[in-house]
Amino acid sequence: MSSTVACHTEPNIVKGKQTWVLIGPPNSGKSSIFNKLTGLHQKASNFPGVTVDVVTGTLKGSKNLVLSDLPGTYSLKGPGEEVRVVRETLEALNLAGVVFILPADRLESGLLLLEELRELYDGKIIIALTMVDLARKKGIHVDQASLEKMLGIPVVQVHGRTGFGIAQLQKKIIFENLPIVCKNCPWAPFEIASQVSTRHEGAQHTRLTLLLDNFILHPVLGYVFMFLVLFIIFQAVFVFAEPMMAFVENLVLQVHLFVENTWGRNLITRFIGDGLLTGIGSVLVFVPQIAILFFLITLLEDTGYLSRMSVLSDSLFRKLGMEGLSIVPLLSGFACAVPAIMSTRIIKNKRRRLITMFVTPLTSCSARLPVYLLIVGILIPNVYVGPIQLQGLVLFGIYMISIIAVLASAWIVNKIVPAENDKPIGSIIELPDYQIPSLRNALYSTWLKVLIFIKGVTKIIVIMTIILWILGNISIEQFSSLADGKLEYVEPASIEESLLGHIGKAIQPVFDPIGYDWKITVGVLSSFAAREVFVSTMASLYGLMDESAIEHLHDFLAHDEAITTPVLLSLLVFYIFAMLCMSTLAIMKHEAGWKMVLWEIAYTWSLAYLFAFIVYKASSHLLV
Repeated sequence: MSSTVACHTEPNIVKGKQTWVLIGPPNSGKSSIFNKLTGLHQKASNFPGVTVDVVTGTLKGSKNLVLSDLPGTYSLKGPGEEVRVVRETLEALNLAGVVFILPADRLESGLLLLEELRELYDGKIIIALTMVDLARKKGIHVDQASLEKMLGIPVVQVHGRTGFGIAQLQKKIIFENLPIVCKNCPWAPFEIASQVSTRHEGAQHTRLTLLLDNFILHPVLGYVFMFLVLFIIFQAVFVFAEPMMAFVENLVLQVHLFVENTWGRNLITRFIGDGLLTGIGSVLVFVPQIAILFFLITLLEDTGYLSRMSVLSDSLFRKLGMEGLSIVPLLSGFACAVPAIMSTRIIKNKRRRLITMFVTPLTSCSARLPVYLLIVGILIPNVYVGPIQLQGLVLFGIYMISIIAVLASAWIVNKIVPAENDKPIGSIIELPDYQIPSLRNALYSTWLKVLIFIKGVTKIIVIMTIILWILGNISIEQFSSLADGKLEYVEPASIEESLLGHIGKAIQPVFDPIGYDWKITVGVLSSFAAREVFVSTMASLYGLMDESAIEHLHDFLAHDEAITTPVLLSLLVFYIFAMLCMSTLAIMKHEAGWKMVLWEIAYTWSLAYLFAFIVYKASSHLLV
């Protein structure tokens, strides 16, 4: 039975249906078992204030049983969003039962988690014993019958990838009258583990894992390999997505042209094309990057390498209030901040995730590159100093400034924002054996995240795009014709005559201390649609309506007496720091709320204005 993907604001039980949940540690095969039990007919939802996904689907073979895959956790005590989700689900919902995922290769820690589950839940439990083949390679044998007898809980051996044992597990959930687990009966997890499992010293161990870890966790070679992996991810997000992004842009353009060719060019068709279609296109154009990023992250997690990456970079980033996994969204931010902010979901600690999310927009994304190239092309001659191209050297310096801004800002926020308690909280980073990832699960997981992204940010992006279209394409004089019922669209003579131009002139005194005239002010305001829009806006202000003529814009700017070298330096610094991207703001609002958005705007604009002011005044004085 298929169900559509949807987001829910709160956990609830579907009316008329019984709800079971899957609980277990990370890297235990839990999601694979869920997919086998539901046939991948899932829907994803976010609990209020929660940054981890809960996936729900209908159990195969039954129309009245719903199964929810709760986030993996090592414990049900202490901080962490995944802990809160599991605890609140157990305490708030009248569950029909729990399928507990117990990895055979980590029996002791799994039984400790089961003990904590018994303290919170006194209903029906079925144990799905996983990783039996991996335990066997480690020389560990678990006596399933003894385990079931000592726990008093049904135990089913399953394999999520091959489907072994799934039918038996499904049968127990649907048909068997399971006993209620004794909540207060004494248990000794370590004693039980020692009695039901045996270790053979001469058995084959995971030698490949040990061999790879000697290289991957090496204090020098490990970092080289990690940056190579991240470089590949960064290139994939930026390069591989480009053809698909171009396809999306062209598709939106063709729909735009179809609308105008069918109904003519008037106010309504311009509104649909430049407003609605532009808004929707600005959402869909990021989908290829998001899909590629999350697909690769899922593969890294399934192979077991993501936890190694966290171990390598954890020491430095933890001093800045982040953690090792923060390196993934930070480097992804150089391609685009939108998928980068979404990728912070891999960080389970809420405070570290929020700090990472807060500083990620300071990375110089690819959308800023056209602005950088325009300004650098005016300021710096295209010459070589030895083998080094001077403009390229300056561009490298710009990116280094953004990296320093990210690290410094994280340090500042970590010092200012108090932790949840005074004592530092450690974290367990498990290093699972390397495994071959499931492409099917990775693709479906990516599909769910893409749908969540589209549903979460579409509304606000469309609204903001429409507002910018109205401001940039409607003049004050046109309101009179609208009042008379005339729908004929007449473009303003120039952006200067549009509402956006009037607003730019009104706001220009605010930017006067950093050297901006009304034209640059309008360019900055239009950048909220997307940073690179600054270039096309400035081109239209100078009468370069032909796209092929935009490349000559630097000649017009260079000969404009109002745009001096200090002004260009100020503008360059402003774009390094300022938060100018409605898509980034929309996804940040979706992930962390309006409070984070307002703080982001206030902080980045304060930095941008302060350093732009310093650079403008200092360069004006030095270049006199």
